[in-house]
Amino acid sequence: MVKRTAGVVRRSVKTAWTCELMGESGLLIVGAGPAGLAAAYHAAKSGLHVTVVDDNPAVGGQIWRGEQPKATSAEARAWFEKVRSVDIEFVEGARVFQQRRPGVLLAETRHDVRELSADKAYSSVENHNVLDSFGVEAFIPFKINAVVNPKAPVWSRHLCEFTLNQERFLAHYHRRSNVETVFHMMKARFGASVSSRLPTAQVNEVLAMCVAHNLCCLVKAIFTAGLAPTFWQDAPAALPSQLPEEQP
Repeated sequence: MVKRTAGVVRRSVKTAWTCELMGESGLLIVGAGPAGLAAAYHAAKSGLHVTVVDDNPAVGGQIWRGEQPKATSAEARAWFEKVRSVDIEFVEGARVFQQRRPGVLLAETRHDVRELSADKAYSSVENHNVLDSFGVEAFIPFKINAVVNPKAPVWSRHLCEFTLNQERFLAHYHRRSNVETVFHMMKARFGASVSSRLPTAQVNEVLAMCVAHNLCCLVKAIFTAGLAPTFWQDAPAALPSQLPEEQP
């Protein structure tokens, strides 16, 4: 007898965290690589309602990544055809991070990403196509030998935007540089891990680290730049006549 499995997704919407129920499934498989696809196919063929969750934007895993639209190997092509022939629900771009209780998994998704910055090592036709398909604006610099490719319209459009509008591109791209600098400073000062166990406590611990980091930067700027800060004065002490009367 197969127990029904409920999947819970926690996703980021602007600055808030919300929870929503994905629904119930006879079998939930984490990972859409070759093994996960094979298991999902045979389970669905036997009559189960199957849900497959994977943190990549497309199924295939490390071996068949990006081959779903047009597989290059006969084996991948055959398996993708089998998967399409049965009823399988795919939840892509979701990373499972906790089993809250038996039958319930927590996963985080990234459906609200508006732009993505990465170094030029990630500047490939496939990556640009995937980002464009999700409506994500790519700020990935191109290598010096990159040229317009008529067979890759998205790549070519992004290359032209990168070449002809450097000021706008760099303004977005260097946000990544600023974030990486802050991450490096915080990890050097507080370490690369948190001590809290529960997700809410972990978030609060990281936020406390951010506050402490900002205070450290402020104190350092005061001493290194010779600043004379002016702080808010304490509230004046209340006169005895203004104090509330004690209750008998």
